[in-house]
Amino acid sequence: MSWGYLKSPEQLEPNVNENRITASLTYNKPFDGNNWATTFAWGRKMLRPGHTLDGFLLESAVVFQDTHTVFGRAERVNEDELLGHAEHGPAPVFTPTKFSLGYIYDFQLAEHVKLGIGGLGSRYIVPKGLDAAYGSDPAAFMAFLRLKIY
Repeated sequence: MSWGYLKSPEQLEPNVNENRITASLTYNKPFDGNNWATTFAWGRKMLRPGHTLDGFLLESAVVFQDTHTVFGRAERVNEDELLGHAEHGPAPVFTPTKFSLGYIYDFQLAEHVKLGIGGLGSRYIVPKGLDAAYGSDPAAFMAFLRLKIY
């Protein structure tokens, strides 16, 4: 857990201070030469004056045979900056959600070096009112390389 106070952290809103609280819980379970790790995290941003905004995430990864990694993540966040800063009164709060699923295959390059090739797909659930700016339930995909030195 953590707590912090930020005095006027945003240049565009110099009269707004923030209190932030975070907490996370991680579980790790080795099994039959494999490994499963999961993290749940929560954060709260309290704007003074302004909104109280919460964010949650749940992510998990399973590594099979020290070569194959399957991972996923779900995020849900309250946000009041998605349409820019409001000039008259408080900005509306929206709660977008994102789900991601990915895979990495690792090649052993040297004794303590692996090269991973992977892919990730994400699906967003966009609240009404943001469709014009962000699209209706967009998706994203990427491929990547990872160099792992351990």
